[in-house]
Amino acid sequence: MRKSMLQYHQAVVQAYSAIMGDPANDRAFQAAGKAIAERLADNRLIYLVGPGGHSNMATEECMCRAGMPVQLSPMLDATNLLHGTTKTRFLQRSGAYAAGLLEEYDIKEGDLLVVVNAYGINFLCVELALKAKELGAAVIGVCSTEFGRRIPPEHPARHPSGKNLFEVCDIFLDNKMPYGDAVICIEGAEQQAGPTSTLCNVFAINLLMLSAVEELIGMGRKPDLWRSINLPGGDEYNRNYFRDYGQRIRYLL
Repeated sequence: MRKSMLQYHQAVVQAYSAIMGDPANDRAFQAAGKAIAERLADNRLIYLVGPGGHSNMATEECMCRAGMPVQLSPMLDATNLLHGTTKTRFLQRSGAYAAGLLEEYDIKEGDLLVVVNAYGINFLCVELALKAKELGAAVIGVCSTEFGRRIPPEHPARHPSGKNLFEVCDIFLDNKMPYGDAVICIEGAEQQAGPTSTLCNVFAINLLMLSAVEELIGMGRKPDLWRSINLPGGDEYNRNYFRDYGQRIRYLL
C-alpha cells in the first residue's frame, strides 16, 4: 500500500473520530435528530440543500437511499456540478438565488432545512439559512468551523455579512473537515491531494439520520426507511413509498 494511501486513511479516520468525539457535536446530533424525528412523526418532509458544488453529494446521499428515512427531500438545484463549474461558482456567490430556491420548494413556517456546505462561508449557503429562518423554518447547518474561522473576511466567496454558516443556523454540526480539504502532501505535487470534504459531509449526514431514526423509535413510532432496490424484494418493499411520496418529493419518480 502506498504511503499516501495510508496517510489518507489515517486522516479520514481522524476526521471521523473528531466528529464523534466533540461534546458539542454530541449535543447537536441529539437536538437535530429530535427536530427531524418530530417532523417525521407528523409525516412532514425534511428538506436538504448542498449549495456549493460537491456539497450537493451529501444531499444526493439522502435521495431514495437504503436505510435513509423516506421523507427526505433533497433540493437538487442548479448548483450541482452537472450544470457546469462556472455556473456553480457564480450561483454560490449570488444572493437572489437563495430566495428563489426556497420559493421553488415552498419552504414555510415550521419546515426544517438542512444546509450542508463543507466550507460554510459562501454567499448562497449563508443566505439560504438566513432566508429560511425569516420564513419561519428551522435550520440545521453542517460545515467546518476551522475552515470558516481561518478564511479571510474579504474572501470573494463570503457572504457580505462576513458570517459563517455555523453562526446563523439553529443547530450546527461540525463536520471537522481539515483546513484546505485536501490533506496529503506528495513529493512532486505543488498542491496537496486526497480531498476530505465529501466524506466528512456524508458521514455527518448519516450520523444525523441515525440519530433521527432512534429518536423516532423512542417516540413509539415506526420509521419508514428505504430498502435497497438491488436486494431481493427491494422493489416490492419500496412500492408504497414511491406511490405515497412520488408527487411530494421532487425527482423521486
